[in-house]
Amino acid sequence: GADIFRAGDGVHAAGVDRLGRERGPLGALALMFDPMHRLVMDTERRMVADGRTLFVANSELVADELRAWLKVPEPRLRVIENGVDLDRFRPATAEEKAVARRSFGLPDGAPVIAFVGSGFERKGAFKLVEALRAPSLAGAHLLIAGRDRRSKALAERLTRLGLGDRVRLLGGLDEVRPVYAAADLFALPSLYDPMPNAALEALAAGLPAVVTPDTGIASHIAATGAGAVASRDADDLSAALATVIADLPARAGKARTLATRFDLGVWGVLGLTFAKLIGFLAFMLVIGRRVIPWVLHWVAHTGSRELFRLGVLAVAIGVAFSAAPRFGVPSVLAALFPGLIL
Repeated sequence: GADIFRAGDGVHAAGVDRLGRERGPLGALALMFDPMHRLVMDTERRMVADGRTLFVANSELVADELRAWLKVPEPRLRVIENGVDLDRFRPATAEEKAVARRSFGLPDGAPVIAFVGSGFERKGAFKLVEALRAPSLAGAHLLIAGRDRRSKALAERLTRLGLGDRVRLLGGLDEVRPVYAAADLFALPSLYDPMPNAALEALAAGLPAVVTPDTGIASHIAATGAGAVASRDADDLSAALATVIADLPARAGKARTLATRFDLGVWGVLGLTFAKLIGFLAFMLVIGRRVIPWVLHWVAHTGSRELFRLGVLAVAIGVAFSAAPRFGVPSVLAALFPGLIL
């Protein structure tokens, strides 16, 4: 068992519960019997039963769920919130904003909403697009940055809704600061987001944020007025966005002020980089050594060498592409460790 477990992705059972409620009874039943979800939830329970593991939550939301779902006792629970580099992410100057807007082909004077994140279903990109249809947001434009296997489905949805001229799908970006520079506010209507780094970056860039109650930053935004908290319902979300747009100057100042709470500083940045690397190694050694063999064992039963080789390649590439942005490690390193485990 691990001595310290950082629940950076929250409590898996809590996330599955939210997803099940959104997908309905049949979807919830399918999730309940999904072997991957069962394995991760069982691993979390065994870490609690171990009696030695110290749990680190990256928000009070996650700490509450560690108490409620896993019954983690207080002496074994700590809260260390994510941080942000305030020097790297700062409010754009008027000139920087104008340049960024021109680069994305945005009209002058139009309110611009930014969405940054991969995992469009969980992060709420589809919900955000639906909200943009509201009359109160008729002049607003939306920038969506992130990689997702459902990008094509989202593009088709935009076409059907007639929003293609107001929404730009930017794909995965190595540098997201121009997106924040071009925007007036940030939106992340996530189903579950323990402490979204993108929201912290946006706040540091002076963008008020509209998030759901199921994000770790929501309580801070509600308490400071640095944005708004809304459900994933299109009407509720559009009303929150319109409210923030009507009060941008005041909320922008509150956003940057809130971000100072999470300032990393130079040593914090170095520490965060090291922590991400350690987190990746822990993930591969604790979860990867269980999940990857289980997947390949199932493939091996097909008796096909070719399929097994393809399975090994798919696992390595899949881990590389998913772990690199999440843990901030190079894709080559992210592919190396599953290769060693394999």
